[in-house]
Amino acid sequence: MIITGGFTTAFLISRKLGLEREFAAVLGAGSSVCGVSAAIAVGCAIGADQKKVGYVASMVVLYALGLIFLLPFLSRVLGLPDVVAGAWIGGSELADAAGLAAAAMVSEKAVQVFTLVKLNRDVMVAIVAFILAIVAVTRWGSGQEGNGRPGAGVIWERFPKFVLAFLLASLLSTYWVSTYGKPVNTHVIGNLNVLRTWLFTLAFLCIGLNTRFKDLKVEGVKPVIAFSTVVLVNVLMGFILSHLFFGGIIAQPIK
Repeated sequence: MIITGGFTTAFLISRKLGLEREFAAVLGAGSSVCGVSAAIAVGCAIGADQKKVGYVASMVVLYALGLIFLLPFLSRVLGLPDVVAGAWIGGSELADAAGLAAAAMVSEKAVQVFTLVKLNRDVMVAIVAFILAIVAVTRWGSGQEGNGRPGAGVIWERFPKFVLAFLLASLLSTYWVSTYGKPVNTHVIGNLNVLRTWLFTLAFLCIGLNTRFKDLKVEGVKPVIAFSTVVLVNVLMGFILSHLFFGGIIAQPIK
């Protein structure tokens, strides 16, 4: 519901403000699915301008940093139980790392619930990217890849392959735990986390090198308005849904 509501809100507001469809789609994915990864995945799938993908990635990082401190603070002020706070952060935070930091400020129980909720949003990036790839090729960009209607090969070429690796890793991890009753060897996970950290660092370095604030000024305040609105919608929807689905769970309030 958060992904559907957030993406729809972002797309409609962006189009109302005069932003192009591809930019609106990337903005909606980045603000409602899983942050930078979703923006990059959808941007590649629909053939969006990479500078605008970098623009959305920059906004995701900035807003995610703010939510790290805002969501735990509001959870304490409102006296939310740990599980509800973790679910709220999982449904509202834009980036995994930022959300993990925010949930860790609450408790270990909040981290567990955050992980459950956020990963359910993360896996949707494959479905969202696939659907938008089809829409972009058959509706928005029909005839641009050659004569006539583009075929399935164009959709596969545009589709970000890394989301398949993400799904495969999730399935293997689930199978391993259900079969052997314990997570994969911690040394293996540790080495993979080191590799992931370096790859993410290089990816963000490339995004930064490809982003020029002088170029971003051309877009004006319209993308900021659209993005800010979606973040607010996500926070409100996350708050409501966290109470609906986790409010009945008995837990100690945050102290």
